[in-house]
Amino acid sequence: MAVAIAISLKFDFSYRRCRRGFEIQESLRLLVSSEHITFVFIVLIMGMLRGVLFNFVYWNIVDIGGSDLVVGFTVVSQYFSDAIMTLSAPIVMTYMRYIGMVYLGLSSYALRFLIYSWLSTPRSSWVTPPVELLQGISNSTAWSAFLLYITNYTPTSTFPTGLFLLQGLYLGVGGSIGGIFGGILIQGFDTNVAFRILGLVSILTCLLFMMIQPSGEQ
Repeated sequence: MAVAIAISLKFDFSYRRCRRGFEIQESLRLLVSSEHITFVFIVLIMGMLRGVLFNFVYWNIVDIGGSDLVVGFTVVSQYFSDAIMTLSAPIVMTYMRYIGMVYLGLSSYALRFLIYSWLSTPRSSWVTPPVELLQGISNSTAWSAFLLYITNYTPTSTFPTGLFLLQGLYLGVGGSIGGIFGGILIQGFDTNVAFRILGLVSILTCLLFMMIQPSGEQ
């Protein structure tokens, strides 16, 4: 060990400082500009929808009398679907592009919420694991769409910071809003009613996103 330390002291460790473009202010300015504000809105909405399901899908299984086995199969379905869609993301990006992937993600959220809004018995809880195979479309496809947007529509100098801000908006801010908003809805209404409201939010967001897209935009 002493010999190794002695030899390492002879090494000349010189580092060349590289100025990297982690300008947070510039990235924030770009994200809140009129050109990208729709993107930020979609990230927050889909992050909120993800936050609701992330916090309450398991709770709903238990609430309607489902077993721990159902919860276990649900977790497996989620991880499996996320893995498949993450691996398939390059192919999906090629054929659907950013807008098509957002449509697909919002549609899958709407379908999941509407299906869960009709579950009310222990036996019906077994519907949850197969439905959660849509998790990969809702979450991984949406995340891939956001990455594609950041890559194509932000300058190279702000890409690293834009990526960090994207993660904070989608998983942090959006997910937190989803947890709080979902709890308020479930406490104020019946769980099934709350899920139907969120399914309607998904559909309306998808329709709004379709209407504001310029012709030929990808």
